[in-house]
Amino acid sequence: MAAIAKSLVQVGIADYVRSKLASAAEAWETHKRYRATVAGLEALSKRELADIGLSRDQIRSVARDASNAQSR
Repeated sequence: MAAIAKSLVQVGIADYVRSKLASAAEAWETHKRYRATVAGLEALSKRELADIGLSRDQIRSVARDASNAQSR
């Protein structure tokens, strides 16, 4: 009986660790999308940004919103 209880606890711990690793991997992917979006938008000229309705001070906010929307 003790072996069964120990096994259940280990499975619970394994599931917990797996869940945390999955969350960390998802957060990393979101951050990579954010960095790529910021880099892409920062590479645009002021005129190109204006053409899409953005200014330089909006880049990080737009990138954050876009990367978070993709992870949902």
